[in-house]
Amino acid sequence: TFRPKIFPAQCRYHLKIDMAGMNPFFRRRKPLQKTEGDGAAALRNFYTGYCFSERMKTLYLVCSFLVATAPFYFRLEIRNGMDLKERSRYALKAARAMEEESARQLINSTDDYEFEVRILAGKDKKMRAFLKMNTIPMERFNYRLHTISSSIHPSTAALLMELAGPYLKKNAQILDPCCGVGTMLLERCKKVPAREIYGIDIFGDAVLGARENAALAKVPVHFIHRDYFDFRHEYLFDEIIANLPMRGKRTKEEQDEFYRKFFDKSQEHLASKGYMILYCNEGAFVKKQLRMHPMFRLEKEFVMGQKGDFALYIIGVKK
Repeated sequence: TFRPKIFPAQCRYHLKIDMAGMNPFFRRRKPLQKTEGDGAAALRNFYTGYCFSERMKTLYLVCSFLVATAPFYFRLEIRNGMDLKERSRYALKAARAMEEESARQLINSTDDYEFEVRILAGKDKKMRAFLKMNTIPMERFNYRLHTISSSIHPSTAALLMELAGPYLKKNAQILDPCCGVGTMLLERCKKVPAREIYGIDIFGDAVLGARENAALAKVPVHFIHRDYFDFRHEYLFDEIIANLPMRGKRTKEEQDEFYRKFFDKSQEHLASKGYMILYCNEGAFVKKQLRMHPMFRLEKEFVMGQKGDFALYIIGVKK
């Protein structure tokens, strides 16, 4: 699955190249002119408005490290509001423009390709291009040897920590009360170094898996097999991060009570300038507890996914 902020970042980290603000190919060099006529003419005008050659040189350089000689094969997909027929026609013309600009050193192919390009239309109507190199081994998440059924995908966890980045404190003391196999904690520490890291989970097998995952990631974490609501600690934490459990078989009332207890308990353990970084699909319960706990304030909400049911909440302590 493509994660728009993650895969371009992976290419940048692995290959040490400038991905132009996570838009690998396209950057406006002149205003888009209104074009009369059919879609082909409009498309040509659209693409000639971007600095293709710089991006193509970069992409050609990347590919030269992966295989012996050109041509290099790519797959292109476009996601926007067009119907399937129009989108397919648009993608074909876009791929043809890439081939022409690269003097056919890059060739469109539906299979056996070195890299994939996805062009996504955002809510702001802007088109953004993202790149995935298929011939680079995916070593970014090799630490995650163990999982459980409720484990968050590591690329999702990495994306969440990327979004939370401005609120993460260097050398912080961190607590994850629902740590599972440790993915959120480990991605947090990959983003910004931490000092003391604690992970708690009521499921013993998850804690055992988390310890092995942390050892593989070379991140020292104190994992504890315990219920968060029974947890005691002598000092406060700068950050409480959590992928909160889904409702499952709980009733609405039981889930509401869980969130109340979670906020009550977190109030005891969070430092005066600390943050809670919570990921869940129960926004109504989160916002209810924010009203019930006046010491907290909602700093930022990131709605995730097309359905908008999951969100990342950055919650600070009022001064």
